[in-house]
Amino acid sequence: MSDQSRRNREEWQSLIEQQAQSGLGVAEFCREHGLNREYFYRKRRQEYFYRKRRQMRDAKTLVPAASCFVQVVPAPLAEPAGSNFELQYRDSRLQMPTSTDPVWLAQLLQSL
Repeated sequence: MSDQSRRNREEWQSLIEQQAQSGLGVAEFCREHGLNREYFYRKRRQEYFYRKRRQMRDAKTLVPAASCFVQVVPAPLAEPAGSNFELQYRDSRLQMPTSTDPVWLAQLLQSL
């Protein structure tokens, strides 16, 4: 069994912090400490996600659940009465209300 599999979480935390403070790249730090670089990367990534989960869990305890969401009701879109648009092609004009179904309009234009 290698030393890596016998290290507990606190020891890996310490190694990760040492590497960050050492100013050395991961490859060089691992070489100097006899660590497998890929395993070190894996442990560092696990520690990062563990810290993020812990931060999120702690943040949830600080915010009451009732204040997590705010209900938003969109205002209805109001169109001015008699609001139309006009399509013009050469000598032809087509006026339509702005409430015209866009799918229907697309089908009409494709058939022309």
